[in-house]
Amino acid sequence: MTEFVLVSCSKSKLDGMHRGEDLYEPSDIFGKRRTFAEREGVHWGILSAKHGYLRSWKAVESYERHISDRTPVWGAFVLDDLLADLEFYGVDQVTILAGKRYVDPLVAELEARGYDVVDYNRGLRPGERKQALKKANAPGEQSQLITDGGTDTSGISHFGGCL
Repeated sequence: MTEFVLVSCSKSKLDGMHRGEDLYEPSDIFGKRRTFAEREGVHWGILSAKHGYLRSWKAVESYERHISDRTPVWGAFVLDDLLADLEFYGVDQVTILAGKRYVDPLVAELEARGYDVVDYNRGLRPGERKQALKKANAPGEQSQLITDGGTDTSGISHFGGCL
């Protein structure tokens, strides 16, 4: 199975032009999400309120935009770029570490195209998300996030398919 991890951007950003993977580093939760994606050794990208799907290596200017300010076509804009990368990497599973406003516009379309979508944040409050990531990133610990909002016996939330 080939996994691709999507992480959401954050309000905290460095000033100026930076690679996506570095732009959001002032954010503790973004750092934990990035660590999880890199620790898994998979391809990953960023869901940006302004840029849609942002490749981690792409340089962009700092900006101020909240996901609640997205346009009605934000999800289509994300998918236009994202689907090409998923196909290129031969992805089977898309793991999303982002809030509901980022996840909801993408799930149905990804599932319709045959991807298993795993939403590790479903059912977790922000503080619980941080704790789950902290535990998953701890040396010698499991790398899968365990949540309380799951629909299967492992506690992992799924949309379509199974692990």
